[in-house]
Amino acid sequence: MQSHSFHSHLLTHATFSDQIVMSKVSSDADCWTHVLAKGYCSQKALLVLYANYKKQSIHTINSLSIDPDFNKLCVSKLADPESIIGLYQTDSICCIASSDPFLNDIKHIEKIFKRKVEIKLVFPEDLIKFKGYKVENSETLLTKILKMAIQKGASDIHLLNSRDKLTLWIRVDGILLDLLTLNKEDAEHLKKLIKLKANLDISEHSLPQDGGLSVSVNNKEWDIRVSTLPTYFDEDIVLRIFNNNKQLSTLNTLGFEHNITHEIRSICQMKSGLFLVTGPTGSGKTSTLYACLNECVSSTKRVVVSLEDPIERQIPNVRQSQVNSKTNYTFQKGLRAILRQDPDIIMIGEIRDQETAIIALEAAYTGHLVLSSLHTSDVQSTWRRLLHFGCDPFLLSYCVRGILSQSLKPEKCISCRGLGCQKCHFKGLSGRTPQAELLTMKDHNKVYDLSKIDDLISDQQLMTSKDKIWA
Repeated sequence: MQSHSFHSHLLTHATFSDQIVMSKVSSDADCWTHVLAKGYCSQKALLVLYANYKKQSIHTINSLSIDPDFNKLCVSKLADPESIIGLYQTDSICCIASSDPFLNDIKHIEKIFKRKVEIKLVFPEDLIKFKGYKVENSETLLTKILKMAIQKGASDIHLLNSRDKLTLWIRVDGILLDLLTLNKEDAEHLKKLIKLKANLDISEHSLPQDGGLSVSVNNKEWDIRVSTLPTYFDEDIVLRIFNNNKQLSTLNTLGFEHNITHEIRSICQMKSGLFLVTGPTGSGKTSTLYACLNECVSSTKRVVVSLEDPIERQIPNVRQSQVNSKTNYTFQKGLRAILRQDPDIIMIGEIRDQETAIIALEAAYTGHLVLSSLHTSDVQSTWRRLLHFGCDPFLLSYCVRGILSQSLKPEKCISCRGLGCQKCHFKGLSGRTPQAELLTMKDHNKVYDLSKIDDLISDQQLMTSKDKIWA
């Protein structure tokens, strides 16, 4: 451990000492990143601690001399130009401003300009405003937020209001990370722009709204699902990110064990019945359903129709329909209409209510293969939910071909083996792998007593491993 280092200084600070010792980080740079990633304090507060320790000043943007040509050159040369302002260069130094004294780009800058780098410290909010995050540049701000989130592999962006600011979080591999903070004025312009682009009513603040927009980032197309929610401090907004360029998953690429993949493929080739995919939000249910649809249309010529809210990916040879609450086009109405379209296979994005559940079950009973999802945590609770919806126990036992309950388990970061590093934002985790349990009921002529579902599954259990399969 270094003596007279910022790391050592933080170890004497009661707020951080235990956490830093447990994290096993030792360098100043890793310590800085670890404290921010864990949310022990804000970047502004940490910067003040660092500046006081180093006896350095924190400058205002107006007090600095900025060479526009040098700043433009820095922006064009660096991979992450949003973290610095190029101030000026002399024969011996390059002077930059940043709110991060441990920039990853320092060595890169020294290599490019062949000069030693000198950093002037500025508060993060001042840096943000200078870089174009201004009221009149809300379009630029939105583009940069989306770009930063996508580069970090985020699935969602949360815009959360408090009394005097808007905090932005991103979710990466199921874990929430800080992105940036905006003042109320800039936040209002940003939220208005998002609602305009998502075709939402910008004058409506008291009711939830749902919409979507498409953006191009790094020459790739991305769909963004927008959801607003009235809260005590104004509207919160969540953006869900979908990669249009990502290849559609197949059953083989979902990551399930071979025996589960084989059973799902067998169900997809059946002529009738009900197959349900269950799990919490963000567990990959839609990806599994889309992989099943892909399997259905590639294996043989059949009429495949889906009813979704919303359509997340376009699938070749699948007739996809999206419900719309504004026009009163509901799952129930859409499902009844689909049954008049002579379908072989029907995919219902989610069974949310009694009427949809009963229609889906009747469709499975009358010769259609029906695929759908439920928000339940395991196989047993799925049966109980269907019974709670009022589904006929006879039809359930006769029509259900399989129930797949899945979740995504975080994996240890391969770079640090779970200890925490910059690549995994000091969480020790990077990426997720699917975990699943599967119940198959192939003998549809046998009627089961579903009131004793736990005994049924126990009697049916053939194999238990990392993934479970009952048949």
